[in-house]
Order: sequence, then C-alpha cells, then structure tokens
Amino acid sequence: MSTCTAPRVCGQHTFTIKDYTFNKGLGVGQFIRSKTFSVGGFEWSIRYYPDGINQKNEQYISLSLELMSKNAHVRALYAFRLKTTSVLVSQWSCVEEPKIFIPESTRKCVSSKERFVERRYLEASPFLESDHLVIECSIIILKDPLVSETGTTSEIVLPPSELSKDFEKLLELKQGADVTFSVKGEYFLCQR
Repeated sequence: MSTCTAPRVCGQHTFTIKDYTFNKGLGVGQFIRSKTFSVGGFEWSIRYYPDGINQKNEQYISLSLELMSKNAHVRALYAFRLKTTSVLVSQWSCVEEPKIFIPESTRKCVSSKERFVERRYLEASPFLESDHLVIECSIIILKDPLVSETGTTSEIVLPPSELSKDFEKLLELKQGADVTFSVKGEYFLCQR
C-alpha cells in the first residue's frame, strides 16, 4: 500500500492602504504594490488597483498576487480579505483551484481578482475605517506531492474453528482443571 500527501506551507500578509480617498484617481490599470513579503521561501507582493485593473472593471477595486522570486515555479491557492477593527465582519475572495506562478512570463506571474469589491459598496461599508483600507492576503503554497509506502498487508487465512472438539478434549484429559462439579454423586473436573 502507498499514500499520497500534499505538503503545504501557509502564510499571511496584511497590506494597509492609508488615505484611501487620496489614492483614488490613480488611473485604470495603475497599481500600488505592497512591500515584498516571504511565504514558503518565496517572495510575493500584492498589487492594489484603486481604479480597476482594466477599463471593464474601472468601478471596482482590483487586487493581484504577484510572485517576485526569480527562477521559481510555484503552485498556490490564495485569498484576499478586507478587515476592520470595529466590526467583526470580513469579505473574502479566494481562488477555487491552485494557480501556477512563473515569474519569467509576466502574464503568468500575476493572478488577479479583477472585481474584488465595487468602489461604491466599499465606500458605504464598515471596511473603510478612518479612510483606511486593510487587505489581508492568505497564501497556501502546494509542494510536490509525496508518495510513501504505508506498509504491506498480507492476507491471513484462519483455520476453521474446532472449538467444540477442543472443549471435549479438555474435558476428557482433565488437565488444568480448576473447578469440580458434583452432579448426582458423580464428579466432573472442568476449567472455568
């Protein structure tokens, strides 16, 4: 028998956008990049697009996760969440299957949430506290699957039961008897 396990490394990074209002109007497709952070031995950054990643999504806040490490090939799941300190609520947006990040190809090193949150919804929500926006990114890096041997099982064939014959032999041999029964004057040596 063998078993396949998917080893993984998890990490988080919080990116706070202070003065949200002053970052609006940066332009469609323009982004603010977080400081580089490390998860699982790889370097990452978050791209924040205050006016959307493209013309089609200009009414939305867009977010992207970018692999910054050179010569790396990473398979990962990730999620973005808006956080607030005054309300115990969060808004999640996560990928549903692992994405492959390859930095040599600019198109493949970034995975985006083009419509993370609509600006008018965000501006009316509790997520914009004191003109601050707090974005938390959670990353799960999936390492190469490990296959290991979990042991071998051999089929054990049990002989047919001969319990009644064994009890009969014990009764006849009277060896190891530890109880004596008296029935109508006749004595029987038995095992408990």
